Amino acid sequence: KELESSVAKVMQRKFITVSPQTSLKSALEKVEARKAELVIVKDEFGNILGVVNPGDFLVFLRGRG
Repeated sequence: KELESSVAKVMQRKFITVSPQTSLKSALEKVEARKAELVIVKDEFGNILGVVNPGDFLVFLRGRG
């Protein structure tokens, strides 16, 4: 029965959009400023290239140490 609900009931509403060229530092600053839960990466035409959640930043940084 729950699966009959719309996607709008579970979608993330706290997100930011960035370009692929956005630095990690800039993206993290935007995440913190807006309390975002998701980063959507879009190209110059508005096409979604991918998504990043804030935990992905930590995984990336830990892997570089």
